Amino acid sequence: MMRLAAAMLLSLNTATAADLQPFKDAGPYVPSPQSVVSDMLRYADVSANDFLIDLGSGDGRIVLTAAKVFGARGFGVEIKEDLVKRANEAAQKEGLADRVKFMKADLFKTDISQATVITMYLLPDTVNMLKEKFLGELRPGTRIVSHDYPLTGWIPEKYVQMDLEDKVQISGVTTTLIYLYIVPAKVAGKWEAHMPPAISKQPATLSLKQQLTRVSGSVRLDGHDVPLEDVKLRGDKLTFKLAGRRGEFSGVVKGAEIEGLFEGGGQRGNWSATTMASTSPNEQPSPKGTEPKDRSPRGKAGQSQSFSGTGFFVSRDGHVLTNAHVVDDCKTLEVRSAGQPSRVAQLIAIDHQNDLAILKTVGSVKGTAVFKQGTHPRHAEQVVVYGFPLTGLLSSGGNATIGNITALSGLGDDSRFYQISAAVQPGNSGGPLLDLTGQVIGVVVAKLDAIRIASVTGDIPQNINFAIKGAIASAFLDANGLPQGQPVVAKRMSADDVVERAKAFTVLVSCSNI
Repeated sequence: MMRLAAAMLLSLNTATAADLQPFKDAGPYVPSPQSVVSDMLRYADVSANDFLIDLGSGDGRIVLTAAKVFGARGFGVEIKEDLVKRANEAAQKEGLADRVKFMKADLFKTDISQATVITMYLLPDTVNMLKEKFLGELRPGTRIVSHDYPLTGWIPEKYVQMDLEDKVQISGVTTTLIYLYIVPAKVAGKWEAHMPPAISKQPATLSLKQQLTRVSGSVRLDGHDVPLEDVKLRGDKLTFKLAGRRGEFSGVVKGAEIEGLFEGGGQRGNWSATTMASTSPNEQPSPKGTEPKDRSPRGKAGQSQSFSGTGFFVSRDGHVLTNAHVVDDCKTLEVRSAGQPSRVAQLIAIDHQNDLAILKTVGSVKGTAVFKQGTHPRHAEQVVVYGFPLTGLLSSGGNATIGNITALSGLGDDSRFYQISAAVQPGNSGGPLLDLTGQVIGVVVAKLDAIRIASVTGDIPQNINFAIKGAIASAFLDANGLPQGQPVVAKRMSADDVVERAKAFTVLVSCSNI
């Protein structure tokens, strides 16, 4: 089922699911036409061996059909209590209550690790906010079926487009899209491989690079690096060929091991690989050149025991939002508004996947940030960055830069980020990215490592910086009991007025690890 608003998170401060209340009204639910339901399940090859979880299950029709027609088990997650009740009553009436159930819960916090199939009909922002959850919780080989909206950056296993008159009342057009994805195993890193004797009698080093389902690499045989060709990863199944050699390697990834078969050139034999001690198959490479390392060091070179970044107040009770990497490994934390004394802060929540953290302070708060809700920034829209970069060198009163949104996604089409041209320096991390209404549309998170990129390309890139999108930050705040309220109508203002507004809620975040 599709929700007609992007916010799907619930406050987690209450004790029972029955007490949960939505951050804001998710709008009327829109059911997938029954013909689409059948196609979604058919393309996913749902069977009696599957456990299906439907995210945003509405009246339960997807889970009920999976159980009744295909013999599957599963459950649905829904935010509206009346729909949960209706779906459970339907399960009882159809004699399926022993195989399926429906519950009122936050889909972002629901344990989905049991699933062999995930189905969803959600808005694009919500779909893409789930990507990290899918990679972190689902087993390799799990099938994900999305109605109409893709997982940005993922290559679908299957993509179907059709025209259905039933869709006109939903979207105004007949076009219907179904995307099928297969969760990939994590193979990035170095593996010690034992090849068939015809290939090598000595252990070989298999080096793999991975971007979701895209895998490349090489194998070092007898002192020579041989590139891999035709590398394919489908769930936990890996296949590849060695450049210039006949035959194909196939294998099944089982955590830290790969076991498989080599066939070709009249040869056939087993091969295996285990992860080497220096790497972990569970690590996914960060986009090179954007590792968050731009908090500002304070102290003597090589002996820095304190760092600083930027944050901003998000509640009158003294809650501050910043980057996770700004506060990592900190034994003491302080925040300071321009011209004001420092105050002690405590870390109360952290999200390393999205590089966000919440601090709590005591004392009066002059102003709080307002997150833009309901509408999304446009390509080339003018933006303002405000923060406390290069503490001790630049102004202690804060610095502002102006630029544009140069792309609506980050490196590798990562939809969690905006790319911006506003200048960012060490210490800007965790600061607000604002539009010209003075509302927060993102959190500054990283800048491109120009030196590293120049060493590869021979050219120095300029003004390539990134901010985590406001929708991601709002969802994190809401999940930790800090809802950001309803959309507000705000007038456009000058950049200097935006800066004046930002000064009221932006703070220097100081971290000490001694």
